[in-house]
Amino acid sequence: MALIILSNAVQTYSILGSPTLIAANGGPAWQTTISASPTLVQSYTVSTNAIAGVLLIPDPEYVDHLNETGANGVFTLLQYTPFGSIQGSPITVTLEVGAFAYYNNLIAANVQFVSTLNAYIANGYSVQSTFDAIEPLVNALLQPNGQSPLAIGSQLANDATELANAGFSALGSEVQVLSQIATEWDTPVYFLNGQPVSAGAIDFGIVQLAINGASTTWAVSGASGGVTVSGFTAVSRWSGDPSTGGHGYYNILDADTYGSLNVSSFGFAHAGSMPLANLVSGGAASGSGTITLYNIWETGSGGAKVTVNGFVQPNGVTVGLTAAQLAQATYFAGSGSDTFWVQYVYGSVTGSWQAIQITAPVDTPSVVGFAKTATHNQIFSAASLFSYSDSLGSAATKYDFWNTGSGGGYFQLGALAPYAGGQDIIINASQLASLTYTAGSGSDTLWVRAFDGYVWSSWSNAFTVVGPIDTGPVEAVASIQAAHGQSYAASTLFTYSDPFGAGATQYDFWDSGTGGGHFVLNGVTLNPDTDNIITAAQLSQLVYQSGSGADTLWVRANDGTVWGNWSAAFTVTAPLDSGPVETVANHAAAHAQSYAVSSLFTYSDPFGSAAVQYDVWDSGVPGGHFSLNGLGLQAGRDNYITAAQLSSLTYQSGSGTDTLWIRANDGTVWGAWSNAFTISAPIDPGPVEIVQNLNATHGQSYAASSLFTYSDPFGSAATQYDVWDTGGGGGHFVFNGQALQPNGDNIFTAAQLPYLTYQSGSGADTLWVRANDGTVWGAWSSAFTVTAPIDTGPVVTPVNPTVTSIQGQIYPGSVLFSYSDPFGSAATQYDVWDTGAGGGAFYLNGLALAPNQDNYVSASQLSQLTYKVGSSSDTLWIRAFDGTVWGNWSSPFTVQDPPTIAAGQTLDLPSASAADLSFASDSGTLKLDDSRSFTGTVAGMTGGDAIDFADIAFSKAVIPGYSGDSSGGTLSLTDGTHAASIALLGNYIASTFVASSDGHGGTLVMEQPVSPAMVLAAPPHAA
Repeated sequence: MALIILSNAVQTYSILGSPTLIAANGGPAWQTTISASPTLVQSYTVSTNAIAGVLLIPDPEYVDHLNETGANGVFTLLQYTPFGSIQGSPITVTLEVGAFAYYNNLIAANVQFVSTLNAYIANGYSVQSTFDAIEPLVNALLQPNGQSPLAIGSQLANDATELANAGFSALGSEVQVLSQIATEWDTPVYFLNGQPVSAGAIDFGIVQLAINGASTTWAVSGASGGVTVSGFTAVSRWSGDPSTGGHGYYNILDADTYGSLNVSSFGFAHAGSMPLANLVSGGAASGSGTITLYNIWETGSGGAKVTVNGFVQPNGVTVGLTAAQLAQATYFAGSGSDTFWVQYVYGSVTGSWQAIQITAPVDTPSVVGFAKTATHNQIFSAASLFSYSDSLGSAATKYDFWNTGSGGGYFQLGALAPYAGGQDIIINASQLASLTYTAGSGSDTLWVRAFDGYVWSSWSNAFTVVGPIDTGPVEAVASIQAAHGQSYAASTLFTYSDPFGAGATQYDFWDSGTGGGHFVLNGVTLNPDTDNIITAAQLSQLVYQSGSGADTLWVRANDGTVWGNWSAAFTVTAPLDSGPVETVANHAAAHAQSYAVSSLFTYSDPFGSAAVQYDVWDSGVPGGHFSLNGLGLQAGRDNYITAAQLSSLTYQSGSGTDTLWIRANDGTVWGAWSNAFTISAPIDPGPVEIVQNLNATHGQSYAASSLFTYSDPFGSAATQYDVWDTGGGGGHFVFNGQALQPNGDNIFTAAQLPYLTYQSGSGADTLWVRANDGTVWGAWSSAFTVTAPIDTGPVVTPVNPTVTSIQGQIYPGSVLFSYSDPFGSAATQYDVWDTGAGGGAFYLNGLALAPNQDNYVSASQLSQLTYKVGSSSDTLWIRAFDGTVWGNWSSPFTVQDPPTIAAGQTLDLPSASAADLSFASDSGTLKLDDSRSFTGTVAGMTGGDAIDFADIAFSKAVIPGYSGDSSGGTLSLTDGTHAASIALLGNYIASTFVASSDGHGGTLVMEQPVSPAMVLAAPPHAA
């Protein structure tokens, strides 16, 4: 075989002699040379539209077997594109895309390939190429032992793992996933023995290893040794003798060359700049690849930076620039040395980082600070505190100020709030004229530095601004003797002075609060024993209210620079206030007598002060209580009210003696509690309820008020009732239609009594009642009974102890049982239970109910209850509740799905069915509740077997009709409204079908064979 170079014209090329075999690292190799006029050995004719090169390489392991049976051999197909000069020098052929096929039969015939890759070879120039003769990459077979392409694909997939283990790779991950590769088949046009063959018809697969990247040059390479191919090494790696199933592999590696920088360093003048493309694109032309992205990294040393469209790019990170963005990028040199990095990206291949060392003059801005001696609170322009210089004459663009803030000195920018000490204060150069420094008390240390657009200067020398020591304001105070309740403007309590004549900006007041003395700001009492800081403007709104006895006070002030010391402690002493006194007396009250609380005591105060608050307390024994605006207050606790609320406070006497206390606050202090005093009312034993036993009819209901007679020793009406019953036999109280729980208090107001009833149950229920007359609860009434007839409960009877049907049939729940009640009561609830055997189940509204548990259904839901027949026998129970008691469970009944209709058995189909049914004997019944929807078949009908058309009225039915042959036919019946057609299997030609009533309004049809006598005998009246 030979290397074939295809041109635009029809050309014929041949091998010069036989291939030469060369051993290479355990794997054989060969080489051949093609010239324009070789000795013809084999020819390959290519059509004029072919513009690609194709190389066929016979596997040398099989060269020795070419003449053996079947001329076995192996070929590897490689596509090539010529790369290099067309005229004047040899063309170097290098691998770009590889397509590989493994043939199990050497085809000693012409093979023509039509491809689309461009290649030009000038006539008269020779081409030489040397390649490894390698084992196929994958095992694509040409009909080995009749294998199909699918089997070949499976082998390809298996070989994919072996291929990966052997190190198949391409830089930039440009080789498709092997599992995808293994499923692709050949698509070019092939010729076999001079005859065209459609794609795939010769049943061998071509694995396309598509290398999709920016690379234009590829080469074959291995781990060691080998033969040179276009300057790269090709190596066979063998895993066994190919003739016995061994395989060889090789790697495809990117053979492109990539650009490098033309410069490794560059010098800039101060503040110099350059289009970034001039700096980084110098090496692009030196490589064979096409640059698709420029990755840059700028350290930012000395203020160097890169901008794109005027926007500064971040330093210390990778920034990717397209060629279009590179054209808009500029590099700005900083101060001194900078390292700039660039990385070229060729599609999916990324080159290494390359550095450019940048140099520029070193820029050293400098700031010198000036110490200042200040007058009190003197203000300096910040610019007067330092001098600035720069080695390269650059103006400052920013400044950074710092001070400790000692003594209250501070920087301030315009009308903004002063800056606190101990922080960077960075401003633009344009703001310098607006920045001031105000001296504090004593020495403050300052620093300043500047930025010239490239680098920050070092911090200046530390320098100080020293102002006079400000000891702060002084407050002269004196103790004061106050009248009772006297109030003072806070400004009258002290005299203010300042060593520099500065006015106060803030005040801080403190008092111990002894005896109730306190400060008040705008009517709001301030807490004692804490700082109460106010502005100078608020001083006129601050007052001090004297208390009882001596209260100790302090005051201090801030002059805008420092806080002065606290003043000396001083006192405001007012007369001792022992507090209000309440004079009380015991009272004998009538039953349930109510008092205005103001009538229970006499108020007095040693200073004639009116009360501002009251506190009342009572023991609450038994039932006496205070009420505020009609709401009862709790006994045994403080009940605070304002003086304005006293008129709304009353006391309600109870039963017997209640003990009370009262105290008052005069706005300064609370007085002591009054003496204990009592309010004694007659003992109230509480209401009495007279009751008697009652005999009720079944289900009788009573108004609760009819169950007792109420009386009270003082003629008081009841305000509350409490009823109780044991719930025997299901009897119960009902409030507004809601049943109440037995064996518990059920308390109601008197207004609710008309809405309370008692519902009798089954047998005797025991009841009690008691009442509250607004003062005390009376004792429980005597126990009494309401006795109704014993209710044994509803009875549920299955319609049939055994319901025979077929799987999937659906019964309305109501047709499975009959209901009765000894008192004629309707059911209010049902409870259904089934074992669930065979998948049978109850359904409510289409939702399956769980087996082996109570499933409660209200009477109104019964129409929504169905039962679905399962595949085998299921056992069911049903019980009912009549509103009084639950009846017993019904006897168990079964629903089963037999294969046939047995003797004496009725198989019921309540819903549509397509079942194929048969009678087992001559006395079965098939009941069709919906005969029109039966689409199945019936076989074996004979003798007394019957079909019950339950939905066809016998009173309107016509004579059954039958049509068919010896194998079966159709039985039809109609009542004029409903019509049914039943498919019968068997010979009924000699039968007559007769209809009768099924006893429930439906029509029962039976088969009556026609005897010979019936057919042949003459009518009785015939002559």
